[in-house]
Amino acid sequence: MLDAFIDTVLAPMEVLSEHLQCFKLLCLMFALLRMGDRCLDRLDLLRNTMYEHHVMFMRLYPSCGKPKLHYLRHVVDCFAYWKRCLNCFSTERKHRYSKKIASFVFNRMTKSLLAHDLCHFFDLAKDPTTFTETRIQGIVKPLPALQEVFGMRGAVVNVFSATIISTVMGNFHKGVRFQQLYKYSI
Repeated sequence: MLDAFIDTVLAPMEVLSEHLQCFKLLCLMFALLRMGDRCLDRLDLLRNTMYEHHVMFMRLYPSCGKPKLHYLRHVVDCFAYWKRCLNCFSTERKHRYSKKIASFVFNRMTKSLLAHDLCHFFDLAKDPTTFTETRIQGIVKPLPALQEVFGMRGAVVNVFSATIISTVMGNFHKGVRFQQLYKYSI
């Protein structure tokens, strides 16, 4: 989202060009990392992108350098050595959720978090709407540029843009606020 804002608003204004370039390098790094093992064919591009980003980031934000930023430079070497693109995106994504649950647990935290996740998973599996089809309609356009970004482990993923999406919750039209169409109370 921020990338689209930069392309459509900031870039045409020709402001903060070095900062925008640094952010673009970050976006390219994440696009490559999200490719999973398909990234192994592009390790040189990933290594060069990480290096350019690191140098530019340290020049633009010298007080923000942390060991974590430096450790990132060794990720490509690990990918090359293990022949696997390992990352912790999924666990980082659930970090806040786990911390929220853990704030109520005072004993056997790991077991409690696992039990909570399993209960949530089984609740979703029992819910008949979990596997209900979602359809897109209106003006449907294929977005081949995003297929590689959203594909995981060599899977072919078709990505489309549409003006209407039909779900169990109702139809949602492009440009109409979500809260106005939501049928159920939150």
